[in-house]
Amino acid sequence: MKRYISVLIVVAVIGLIITGCTQKSGTSNSKDAKDTKDIKEIKDTREAEGLVLDTTVFYRKAENNLSEIVVKKDGKEKIICEGDNYPAKPSISADKKKLAYISPYEFEVIGEVFMYNYLKDTNKAIITHKDIPENLAPKKLSWFDDRYLLVIMGYAYGTVSMGGDLYVYDTVDDKMALLIEAGDEKGEISDVRIEQDAVKLDIVVFNDDFTEYEIEESSYGFKEFLDRIKERIGQ
Repeated sequence: MKRYISVLIVVAVIGLIITGCTQKSGTSNSKDAKDTKDIKEIKDTREAEGLVLDTTVFYRKAENNLSEIVVKKDGKEKIICEGDNYPAKPSISADKKKLAYISPYEFEVIGEVFMYNYLKDTNKAIITHKDIPENLAPKKLSWFDDRYLLVIMGYAYGTVSMGGDLYVYDTVDDKMALLIEAGDEKGEISDVRIEQDAVKLDIVVFNDDFTEYEIEESSYGFKEFLDRIKERIGQ
């Protein structure tokens, strides 16, 4: 009788152990499935948000080691600019609905500025050769906001020029205007950074012989800069 009771106890203990392991395994599998679902939802959300570099927008090497611009939309990839057109790295608007790029972007070649609209799925040249002042070329793009695109244009030929003048393009009214001349800043504008409450410019200042230079910073208040844009663009 005692032996029979002992056997029952052992069987019961083994049953509890097996049940516990099964429940633990089930919980683990359930957690893994939930994590996988969460990751997928995050990825889907990012894609739904619009244009995000390295998520829905890719600037990557293709054939012949040339960089191309690819956009992923609705799970499908589309080449926006092929490598043999030599596009520059795209600049994405704050609302993630538009991207702009220079093509071709090569030494001593005057490229044009193109804009891809994510919602309309359109890609077109917005600043063409006829819009660009003589002997100048677009060198760098930066979005001021969802509407205004800032374009640095400098000398297209020669190795001395590192920047240039700052232009603004209105994507709503399709108008471009000179915003800040390099001479106003005593040097060439080489970069534009849009911060929360200010716009900062990097200015390349050369010595008299153009053999050495230093980079200085010029800062504008956000509202001050916007007022300047509206004044120059004619609003």
